[in-house]
Amino acid sequence: VVIGVVPDIDPALKAEADAFYDIGVAKLGKIFKTLKKEEVQELTMLGKVTKEILFKGLTFPDLKTLGVLKRLKNRKDDTIMLAIVDEIEREGFKVLDQTAYLKPFMPKVGVLSKAQPTDEQWADICFGF
Repeated sequence: VVIGVVPDIDPALKAEADAFYDIGVAKLGKIFKTLKKEEVQELTMLGKVTKEILFKGLTFPDLKTLGVLKRLKNRKDDTIMLAIVDEIEREGFKVLDQTAYLKPFMPKVGVLSKAQPTDEQWADICFGF
């Protein structure tokens, strides 16, 4: 079961899903009802819903979403996402790690090229992390 919460979902994803719903991110109540109707117990979220996505072209949020937004300590992206995860878990769903199904596709830790990075390159790499 896939619920697309942002516009422009890749049509290939829609084709792979047994059930696909297009429900705006500000409609948490409708999302939860749909998940329960589909008998979903565990879920993961792929991608990140930033505050720009959340508030851009936002139609009026439902009461569930308003409740989550009202409880926010700040409007940082991570704060918003963690509040949404908390609300999902309050509704009785288990939220799985985003990488649960992606680990086989993730690169191993370490140098991936034939050449070892120079000290200067390592400094840049560490700064990037």
